[in-house]
Amino acid sequence: MLSLATRPRTPRRSAPGSRLRRGPRLGALLLCAWLCGCGGAYADAISRGDKYAQTGMWDEAAAAYEAAIRLDPSETEGQIKLQQARQRQAAERLQRATALESRGELAAALELVQQAARFDPASTPAQQALTRMSEAALDEAEKLLSGGQPAKAFSLTALVMKGAPRHTRAKRLDAQARSVLAEQAFGRAQAYLEGGKQGNALVELAACMTYRPDFPDARLHFGKVKLALQRELRFRVVLSPFPGKGEAGPLAQGLKPALLGQALDERLLLEVVAERPKEPSPGVALAGSFSDYELAHTQRKDMHSCDYVCGTDSKPNPERARIEQEVGRAEEELGRREQEAARSEQEVLRYQQEVDRTGGSVDGKAAEVERARSELDRCRAQAKPGDTSACSSQESSLRSAQSSLESERNRLSGPRSSLDSARSRLEMARQARESARQDREQKTRQLHDTLVMITVDRYCPFEYSIETHRVLAQTKLVLTMERLG
Repeated sequence: MLSLATRPRTPRRSAPGSRLRRGPRLGALLLCAWLCGCGGAYADAISRGDKYAQTGMWDEAAAAYEAAIRLDPSETEGQIKLQQARQRQAAERLQRATALESRGELAAALELVQQAARFDPASTPAQQALTRMSEAALDEAEKLLSGGQPAKAFSLTALVMKGAPRHTRAKRLDAQARSVLAEQAFGRAQAYLEGGKQGNALVELAACMTYRPDFPDARLHFGKVKLALQRELRFRVVLSPFPGKGEAGPLAQGLKPALLGQALDERLLLEVVAERPKEPSPGVALAGSFSDYELAHTQRKDMHSCDYVCGTDSKPNPERARIEQEVGRAEEELGRREQEAARSEQEVLRYQQEVDRTGGSVDGKAAEVERARSELDRCRAQAKPGDTSACSSQESSLRSAQSSLESERNRLSGPRSSLDSARSRLEMARQARESARQDREQKTRQLHDTLVMITVDRYCPFEYSIETHRVLAQTKLVLTMERLG
């Protein structure tokens, strides 16, 4: 059979040539379809959660909100609603746990309050109840240990450690319960061994090592008992020679004990031997014969075809068309940023002129204040002693000039604030313009380095034939088995 397997090659660059026209943005459409589908599934999950929440089914509501978060982890709506559902779950379990505690069902109450603390770790009532019930469970475990009931004590310590694995008192009591249970299991195993019940002993030794993996001699006894059971339970097949007639002869000769033994899984307690064992053991003697061997052979030829790379072709580079579009968008963005910068510069110039005009008026008012002050000082120097009203006119003029100056200064604060804001906008516009210019230059360099034409593989058809051979063989096998023991 002849077969040619081909795979697409990476396009190779060629010399510049014609350009490729713009094609449909299939990738963008697929991305949009995926996002829409994902958004719809997210909204459906949130809606299911809301319906469950309205009916007080908080477990189901939390599951729906979790599904929504898996669909879109960036959405905060699902996280907030899940937290609210968890708080309601915690409150419900705390209420049920308190009721069970009052009825004396401590283990069930502790399991529920552990769930409440896990759902709402910030809940103070849940944490307080967890501490109270854990201590009560450990008190009960101590009583059970003292009363000779280590199994029940172990169930309580294990439950407490499920919610608080590092609880010091729980770890101490759990170790005590494990030690007692391991000693009891080891004692039962010894009793079973003395009574010849190796299977029961193996189970008890396994339980002992489950409670205390480091229990002295348990692992050694376990290995010895296991080997003894394997020897006792091993099943042997005594395989007598299989005769065969005619064409079945070679098939019969191939059934050797060693060959069949190699085909068996070593983990199976089964072996194939050629002779009966001297000592009694479980197993069978197996003999058999082959006859009526038949062989049928049919042949069929089918024609097939495939494609193979038989040369190369040049085609416009689709990557260049994409980069040309990016360069065009970069040019448009740069033009827009330049217009914004120009508008900001005009705005700064306008506010600067307004500040300059208002500043000139302030300077004029300041000069008037100085003249009025000079007139007042001159008047006071010429006035007669004790004449308090001699310079009232000059004082009034000074106050009026000072008021006008203050008013003009207040009027100047508005243009100055507008000028500062305009300068900030101008700086941002210049930065945006520079960024757009750098992006345009980078896209232009990328376009310059992208080939217009590329080389791609050319595929040609190839026809070939496949011959199918079908072989059907059958024989009759007669088995004879004799019980050994």
